Amino acid sequence: MTTPIGTQFTDRFAAACTEAVAVHGREFRKGTSIPYLSHPLAVASIAIEFGADEDQAIAALLHDAVEDGGGQEKLDQLRAQFGDEVARIVDALSDAKPALGKTKPPWWERKVRYLDALGDESRAVALVCAADKLHNLRAIRADHLEIGPQLWGRFATKRRGTLWYYGRLAEILPTRLTDETGSKLAALIVEEYTELLKQVAADPRESTDRTALEAERVEARQFESEARKHIDPEPRDEGKL
Repeated sequence: MTTPIGTQFTDRFAAACTEAVAVHGREFRKGTSIPYLSHPLAVASIAIEFGADEDQAIAALLHDAVEDGGGQEKLDQLRAQFGDEVARIVDALSDAKPALGKTKPPWWERKVRYLDALGDESRAVALVCAADKLHNLRAIRADHLEIGPQLWGRFATKRRGTLWYYGRLAEILPTRLTDETGSKLAALIVEEYTELLKQVAADPRESTDRTALEAERVEARQFESEARKHIDPEPRDEGKL
């Protein structure tokens, strides 16, 4: 019986781990004392579990490096160090490329543009995106169980925008990951999002129900339409998301 051979990893992956430490080693996940590095490591782990090759695994490790580590200059550096495919995936997963110290565009406009592009992206981009969003959803659910609605204060657009965004991802990703392995990952996104909605509606600290959440979803879709016209529906100062 022949044993299947999976992805083989090289010194390129080790170098990507070093780069991830350089970019994120001093950061923490928003509102927590958890080192931010735990996130790209988890995303890479999930991506590898669902069949990522070395380029995709490296992109998973570095998926936030351009948004948080220097914009186009950082992207050019990653291309020179890790190749065109890694840079292509990271670029597609970056909803903005601000230079260090510069402000990102408005949240709704960034997210709508990201979601619109995701619908046409390759499986490789969708795979790393799904790994990223699955880890985020798991973290959101765990933190919500612990602190309830205080959680939403960590996000620029609070509960409404956060639930809208992950709901749209749960709609789009299953259309991009249709093979056997990819569809299992996409199904986990849908499952986690569905369970998050149930959790929020059932939590007495939220003072809400499914009807109110649906009303928020409708309002958020209106915001989405405005953002697509380059109108910021919720202008505000934003921190890192």
